[in-house]
Amino acid sequence: MYLNPQQCRGLTLITQGATAAYMYHLPAFEQLLLRSLSKYSSTEGVLFLLALTSIPPASLSLVRDRLVNFLRQLLHKSILSLDESEVGLGLLSIYDGTEHHDKVWFCVGRHWNQDIILDVYYRQLFDFVGHPMKAGKYFLCCHSYASAALKCLQLLLR
Repeated sequence: MYLNPQQCRGLTLITQGATAAYMYHLPAFEQLLLRSLSKYSSTEGVLFLLALTSIPPASLSLVRDRLVNFLRQLLHKSILSLDESEVGLGLLSIYDGTEHHDKVWFCVGRHWNQDIILDVYYRQLFDFVGHPMKAGKYFLCCHSYASAALKCLQLLLR
């Protein structure tokens, strides 16, 4: 299917409008993320949680209960409680013990009816913490992943 020049101009205007709206709302979303991140009691703890939850759940084959039980041994309970509260980031919500799957059998967790919305949320969240200037002390860098790996290894060696 080919578009005529008028249709192309129309699509260009729609795309420009969507981009403008996105760019207008992005700083507000980033400020919301910073406020939420600042509520966690430990920067090191939230970086550890971010590092672990940035790994796609399907690659870990973990359900939420197993991950939470593992994290209880490594993080203060206030971090896990805050994450599940209304003011937390909801990082653990991507992992779930219930078996909701989409049409190609991809496990989408308890938010099975909102998988596109959550995908965008997590993508924006991890884009933000992956940007050193925007995220500041919450920047998720190679040292954060190395620290998380070391912490996990220390637990396994106990």
